[in-house]
Amino acid sequence: NLQWEYGTTIGVFGAGVHIDQAGNLWLTDSGNHRVLRFPKAGGTIAKTADLVIGQPNFTSTATGTALNRLYKPQAVSMHSLTGELYILDGESPNYGGPCRLLVFASPFTNGMSATREIGKASAGDQASGLFNARGFVFDPSDPNAVWVADGGNDRILKMNTLSGALLDVIGRPDFTLNQGPGFIDWQGQSRGFRQVDGG
Repeated sequence: NLQWEYGTTIGVFGAGVHIDQAGNLWLTDSGNHRVLRFPKAGGTIAKTADLVIGQPNFTSTATGTALNRLYKPQAVSMHSLTGELYILDGESPNYGGPCRLLVFASPFTNGMSATREIGKASAGDQASGLFNARGFVFDPSDPNAVWVADGGNDRILKMNTLSGALLDVIGRPDFTLNQGPGFIDWQGQSRGFRQVDGG
């Protein structure tokens, strides 16, 4: 079953879905700390998942921060050029999560480990990475870049998909959190920028 945690202080945010180029549907089942794949079969998407990432099997629901575990994943998408699967493991360290973008290479198998993680903040330096990130999208003009809605840091980050290097920021004047979040609107006015969510 898919899970939503009603009445908790942490909650589970509206995790994402993605349909890859083969027509398979990928779903982030945030409350069960996993991502499920529902294969395309005979022209339709199957009602039963055939693959689980973040758990060793379909019945386990344990959290974790290792490369083969997830902690309330928020979004999933397959890179159209590399075929790699990206999972935004978005819960913040305040709630025990690592808040990172995990990258998985095919062939995909149940309980597999990611080949790399990017965006994980250094201990004691929240600005150095993601915090309560809630969505991402690949940059269509740069195959090695991804934009992440870094909601807890009130900004949108552009990151290198290979090294994790921070390339650009929207919503803050620089990569630090030393100044308040904001942006200049179409009229030239400074506006607040808070908890960006989605892809």
